Amino acid sequence: MSAKKPDLSDVFAQSEEHYKPQETPEEIPTPVETTKVKHLPSRQNKLHIGIYVDEEVHTQLKIIGIEKKMTIQQMGLEALNAFFKLNDKPPIAK
Repeated sequence: MSAKKPDLSDVFAQSEEHYKPQETPEEIPTPVETTKVKHLPSRQNKLHIGIYVDEEVHTQLKIIGIEKKMTIQQMGLEALNAFFKLNDKPPIAK
């Protein structure tokens, strides 16, 4: 003997009995004020410059960084100063 499969209408009726709409709260909480993100001291009064490069360029930069014990930040500043000199401007990137 096989057990009788439940009729879907019975299943839906049972689930509706257990469903209670969620009550809305009487008081809606006020939103939390957001604060300005604090930057590291080394980033105070500085602006971000970013570029998109191919993966091979990124890999080569990382390799050079390891060989010269430099960060991409340091290499970027060195490259900017070289570019400034090339264009007859003082090397001011620090």
